[in-house]
Amino acid sequence: MGIFLSTASLLGVAALLAFRPLFRALSGGRAPSDILMGQLGALASGIYFSLFASLESPSAAFALLPLLAVQTAATPSYRSLYSGCFGPHQQGQIFAAVSALE
Repeated sequence: MGIFLSTASLLGVAALLAFRPLFRALSGGRAPSDILMGQLGALASGIYFSLFASLESPSAAFALLPLLAVQTAATPSYRSLYSGCFGPHQQGQIFAAVSALE
């Protein structure tokens, strides 16, 4: 279990560092919007957990980790969307709850 979580964390960090520059390079310099990143993260997470539930081999779960990493790359976009929806006093409470869940 420790190796799985460590690999998931490393892929998440790699996705945070590489996903947006890769998107810019593929889209002609246009940065992805926060809404698009949130949608991609939610879609990748849904696909990951749907496929994960049907796996027969624990080692096959490692092949799906890049999908989970896309969700991790969307985390800053989620925070940006939250901050636009709530006042400055409520943001601290919301981000504390989100951090506890992450």
